[in-house]
Amino acid sequence: MKLKFAFLGSWHSHATMHVREAANRPDEVELLGMYDPDPAVIASCRERFAREGVVVPVIESEEAVLESDADAVIVEGHVYQNLDYAERALEAGKHVLLEKPAGVNLEQFQRIQRLANDKGLVLNLAYMWRYNPAIAETIRLAQSGAL
Repeated sequence: MKLKFAFLGSWHSHATMHVREAANRPDEVELLGMYDPDPAVIASCRERFAREGVVVPVIESEEAVLESDADAVIVEGHVYQNLDYAERALEAGKHVLLEKPAGVNLEQFQRIQRLANDKGLVLNLAYMWRYNPAIAETIRLAQSGAL
C-alpha cells in the first residue's frame, strides 16, 4: 500500500528533495499535490520540480489538503507558518513531517507534540543530517575541545 502525502506549504528548498525521492519510489509513495498561499512560491516550485522531470498538482487550499486522502503532510512553509500547519494537519488526522526550524513558539511546539502522541500520529522533525557520520564526528570533535 502506498503512502499518500501532500505538501502543506511549499516554500522551503527541501521540497525538491522530497519530490525527487517520491518520483524515484512510485511503488511506495504517491504525491497528491502541493499547497502554498503564495502564487510566487507555487511558480518557483513548478519550475524546480520540472527540472526533476516531475509535475506536481497544485491543491487550491489548505482545507483541501486536510480533507484529502493524504496519510501524511510535509510541512514546508515559512517558519512562522509551520507550527500552525502542523497543528491543523494533526487535528485532521494526518502524520506530519515538519521542516526545520519547526517554528517560533516553543509552547505550541510542545502542544503539537502532545497532540500527535494523544492521536497516535507521527510528528517527525526533518533533521536528517543529525546522524550523518560527518556531523557526528564534528559534534564529537567539538565536545572533545578539538574545535
